[in-house]
Amino acid sequence: MVGEELPEIPHHVVAVGIEETVDSALPIGAQIDEIHRQGGIAIAAHPGPVFWKGFEPVMDRLDGTELCHPAIFDYPHFRSELEQFAGRTRAAAIGSSDFHGPGRLGMCRTFVFARENTAGAILEAIRARRTVVYGRDDAVYGDPDLIQFAEADGRLRAMAGTDAPTWLDRVSQVLGIVGFAVLLKVRFEPDATDR
Repeated sequence: MVGEELPEIPHHVVAVGIEETVDSALPIGAQIDEIHRQGGIAIAAHPGPVFWKGFEPVMDRLDGTELCHPAIFDYPHFRSELEQFAGRTRAAAIGSSDFHGPGRLGMCRTFVFARENTAGAILEAIRARRTVVYGRDDAVYGDPDLIQFAEADGRLRAMAGTDAPTWLDRVSQVLGIVGFAVLLKVRFEPDATDR
């Protein structure tokens, strides 16, 4: 399944299930129109207060919103900010790594209750808000009936991870820092034609 993050200020949108790149210079409403035209879903990425005004015109058009993001483990106040934003929309609960660098890779997951194991069924389930996300400090988000089902089963909570950093967290942080350093070196190092 193809996706991208549109990192435009004053909002960041994750497009999932698209066929071609969406122009991030478009106004947010046009971005979402294009995502939907391609059959994809639009997710509010890490919608902290700095992004709230940018999302105002499209709150009712978002398919998902991140409720579990790596920043909640390092900045506890961010959790309540994501919860406040989600409380203003009917979008599906989403947990994702949104990996830009030294974050906790794989700590935030979305459990999607799809009718079959296909990209189309997964997108349909997210549109229908059939998701469960386990966050920090035993917080659980998503469809209440599915949360009850997931809690009765117990396996999803076990797969959701832990609040404590693991060896994978440390490795992903180191690799993120190394990758960022390489990116800076490549970007700012003069090429052979400049010499």
